[in-house]
Amino acid sequence: GPHPYQRAERELYENLGEIGYTQAKAAQFKTWLLSHPIQFIKLSILRVYWFWFGDPLPQYGLVKKLIHLIPTLGLLGWLYVLLRKKWGTSDYLLILIFLSYPLPYYLTSVTSRYRFPLEPLLLLVGCVWLNTIWGRKLTFQKKRAYRGRHAWQRNFTPRQEPYQAM
Repeated sequence: GPHPYQRAERELYENLGEIGYTQAKAAQFKTWLLSHPIQFIKLSILRVYWFWFGDPLPQYGLVKKLIHLIPTLGLLGWLYVLLRKKWGTSDYLLILIFLSYPLPYYLTSVTSRYRFPLEPLLLLVGCVWLNTIWGRKLTFQKKRAYRGRHAWQRNFTPRQEPYQAM
């Protein structure tokens, strides 16, 4: 819609005052919403995407595209947290933060910088997920290596000499 700094909008703002201008724009939005509910839903879904992954413009460089991997990593971590059988108190707190913080941006205006306060949490959850995946991979490799040994090798552990001070 028109920005208040455009000439006609600025004049309307000056004539109605801040409260009147805000009330007029709220009424205009309600009218538009009732006549275009599907378009509002589509725009809200697009704003959800923009919040988490940024503006999908092709002119962004490789660094910015790599930075957009952070939410992907974090969202995969969230999937892991949600599918775990046991939830802790911190899980509920994180879920509350991630569900409530972006809600106003889904419905109004959004840029990817509004996500920045959540970036440390996204990295944390993503790293927990990576650590879990990496830990399972290492455990699987150790079990496979252990099964491949002969029975006499499984029980044999080399004797280590005690540390001797000089």
